[in-house]
Amino acid sequence: MPARTSTPTCPTAIEDGCITCPLHQALFDIRTGALVDGPTKTFLAVYPTWVEGSGMHVEPPD
Repeated sequence: MPARTSTPTCPTAIEDGCITCPLHQALFDIRTGALVDGPTKTFLAVYPTWVEGSGMHVEPPD
């Protein structure tokens, strides 16, 4: 989620390793959370994520 809101980024497509914020159309790299383009100076938090069987897992922060 973008750092200053609680608006989920889903549903969104991943294109060229990036997702788009639905509020301001900011573009973020899903590997690093870095801002690629858009009207913000914030970044996204990233967490280890993997697919196991039919489920997707995200390791939350400590």
